[in-house]
Amino acid sequence: MKWSKSGFLRVRLLLPVSILFILLFGCATASQKSINSNTVRKPPDWVFTPPPPDNRYMYFTGSGTSRTGDIAEGEQIARGVVLDAIMRYLGVDITSKTTAVAKGSLDSFKTDITQTLTSKSSGRITGLKVSDRWVEHKAGEITVYLLVRYSRAELLKEKKRIEKLFKEKIEAVSEPEKKGDELVERKSYYRAAIEYIEASSAAFKSGIENADIKFERTINKAKAALSNISIIKLNDNLTGFAGKALKEPFKIKVVSGTTREDTGIPDVGIRVTYKVLTGTGRKRIKIVHIKTDKNGYASYLHPGPKI
Repeated sequence: MKWSKSGFLRVRLLLPVSILFILLFGCATASQKSINSNTVRKPPDWVFTPPPPDNRYMYFTGSGTSRTGDIAEGEQIARGVVLDAIMRYLGVDITSKTTAVAKGSLDSFKTDITQTLTSKSSGRITGLKVSDRWVEHKAGEITVYLLVRYSRAELLKEKKRIEKLFKEKIEAVSEPEKKGDELVERKSYYRAAIEYIEASSAAFKSGIENADIKFERTINKAKAALSNISIIKLNDNLTGFAGKALKEPFKIKVVSGTTREDTGIPDVGIRVTYKVLTGTGRKRIKIVHIKTDKNGYASYLHPGPKI
């Protein structure tokens, strides 16, 4: 059979088109095989079995699924799971007794961890790192798995710091109050009052929940303890001459009771106040602090009055 000239040209034009179609189809098939091979790639072992802690690191894992296929959303959820795992390891629970200072410190610690996991700057968190990441594509969803390692020494340091912070403010109120109760039992009322005042001051400044109740309770205990203390005058109605010191000092005794014969209280702070004349002839208040001796006695020799 003979081919016409036009027929021969037709065959020459069709042949390259067929070859191009085969090449494109072959490439598409190869590309599709490559995609399929990535999606069915075997996940690392840590996805199913988190590695146990070793001498250097503690390991935490977390996963997050985005129903819309958003990888950023999945990773954010996974970071939250990791953060919760670290918090559980720290074993710190916020309760009604937790101070505002402790809560604020814990919130700051959580923020620092989140910033570190997102590769943002965090000046305080050290030894924390995302060591591996696995992304799974399935039916339009994306699941992100994170493996995070935390320096064992650094994590234990944070654990002790936070535990101490959670306890110290509570104990700043409870311990002095407890000591005050014990001192009242021994009728050491002055020292008990000091402990109660310290407890009330701590309650006022600490931010503990129901701090106002604790403040009022300890202040009332301090008042009750002080009500058992009396200042007994040992002399009175002293007289003298202007410009000259008095012949004898004012004398008192601080006792647990109401009479001079009752037990004296040592080291009680006493404030002495009186009026003096300035160089311009105006009056002002003079304040002097003294303490009782080991038997509860105190005295003050008034300087020569100018009036």
